[in-house]
Amino acid sequence: MPDNSAARKVAIDSIFGGGEVVVDPWSINLVADDFAASNPWTSAQALAEAPAPKMFSGGTADTPPFTASGIDPQFLLQMPAYTRHALAAEPERAAVALAFEQDSTNPYALYSHQGLTDAIARIRTWAAGQAFDPLQAMREQEDQKAAAARRNAALATAFARGGKAASDALMAQYAAEDATRTQQQAAAFASVMDALGWQDTGTGNIVPKR
Repeated sequence: MPDNSAARKVAIDSIFGGGEVVVDPWSINLVADDFAASNPWTSAQALAEAPAPKMFSGGTADTPPFTASGIDPQFLLQMPAYTRHALAAEPERAAVALAFEQDSTNPYALYSHQGLTDAIARIRTWAAGQAFDPLQAMREQEDQKAAAARRNAALATAFARGGKAASDALMAQYAAEDATRTQQQAAAFASVMDALGWQDTGTGNIVPKR
């Protein structure tokens, strides 16, 4: 398959501030590309020491090991990169499908999520020359996989003991827990954006406060 990333490049507001950067919004690692475009010298120095952290799993993976909605994580790569963390955590398939319908071709789409905040922080840490511990990142990834396996096992047990009603009830419990966690992460993200002088427009974009 030909690489059409150059043809997809557009000017967007850098998530690191400092004006616009020309990047491919569907890049595998847009956070790193954004930083490189806005801070080329610092990025080059950091790359000489270590590869840039990736966007998921503590910086070790391009996609998450699983998604809350159950869609194949590889499908996230069809969406602009700054939407992927939120979509990975969205439990409702209908909401994910709507996002694909509305924003899959929108280069400016950005959905607030703590996972994106963490990815930005990892790039800043890497660029500052601070230690990026791949073993710790791998442990975090394994913890995520183990958590997913425990959920699947619990759902299977619930179904075996109480049928579909029991498994549906447990699934609803998990969805409620995920929704609460997402709300908490969104609040934390909003707090960080406020401290940095940025605001979420509510339409998928983050812009400087006026």
